[in-house]
Order: sequence, then structure tokens, then C-alpha cells
Amino acid sequence: MKASVVSVSPVLVVAVLALVGCGAATTTPHVTSAPPGLPLLSQADAECAAWAREASFAKSVADHDAKAFALHVHPKAVFVEGDGSYLRGRDAIVESWRPIVDGQKLRLAWHPSSVALTGDGAMAVTRGPYVFEDLRPDAKQRFRTGYFQSVWVRDVDGVWRVTVDGGTAPPAPATEVEARKIEAEMRTSCPRK
Repeated sequence: MKASVVSVSPVLVVAVLALVGCGAATTTPHVTSAPPGLPLLSQADAECAAWAREASFAKSVADHDAKAFALHVHPKAVFVEGDGSYLRGRDAIVESWRPIVDGQKLRLAWHPSSVALTGDGAMAVTRGPYVFEDLRPDAKQRFRTGYFQSVWVRDVDGVWRVTVDGGTAPPAPATEVEARKIEAEMRTSCPRK
């Protein structure tokens, strides 16, 4: 079966980020829309659901669970690669990420540090730190760190799925002390709870 191809303009990503305010506080007590048949959520509950889903996505990689990883990715997702190219569709993303999920040569750890919803609560942007560890014995630069950004959509079944990932600055070299400090600060629970 051929993967569906969806074109996501960088302008769309910027527009989504502008709509969510990149983490700005809001006083909206309830999300104003939900997929048909699903209950409305309070903003805090919706943000925490997106936060938990991002943390679960990271756990799927830490656990080397390719099936769980795939279930987090929207079928028409777009991931922006480090070289600026795009991976389009769940199948291509899962295949490209297989070495990372397998964790044989590279270990990746991350967690959300902020979540922002669109005004209608149908999309969320998660952001936070990540650590790459090159596991090869002859690695010249063992640790690299950076910040990720992911766009999530609350799908028709109510589950958040990542639809756009990447587009941030490439990771920077880091010392083991710096990498371990980031990992020690990683949270899996939503700060609003």
C-alpha cells in the first residue's frame, strides 16, 4: 500500500505557531470544539492530554517499541529532517525512524516542557529538550542536545497524533554532564495536574 502524501507548507506551520502563541497563557475555560461525538475538554485537561501523549511518544522510543511509536504518528504526518527535507506519511516516518527506535547505535530521549493549544483546541504544539547519545564506541561526539517542536491533532477518535515534527535548529554538541542534566530534569507528568 502506498503512503498518502500531504503537502504541508512551512507557512502553515508558522501560522499554526502564531495561532497558539508559542505557549502564551490563556484564560479560555473550555476547549471550544472536539471531534464529533467526543466531549469538550477544559483547556488544562486538553493540554495535559497532549503533554501525556508527547511523553508516551518519547517512551515508545525509549522502550524500543516500533508499534507504539507508529500509533503516535498521524497517517498523513510530515516530519522535517535535519537537512530540511521532508518525510511524508506514517509509513515513511516509521521506516526512517527504525534505527532510532531500535536504539542500536543512537539513543534519543526527550520530554515536553510546554504545550499550547489552538483556540479551538483541535491542535497543540509541544516543545522541549532532547538528548542524542551516539552509542558507537568510536563516536567522536557522543552527546548532542537541542529543542524539538511537534504539532499534534486531536483525531476523530479523541487521541492526539503528531502531524508535524521538526523544523528547529539542529542539535549542538554537549558534554556528558550537560546531557545528563537535561535528562535528570525530564518530566513525564503534566505541570498543570
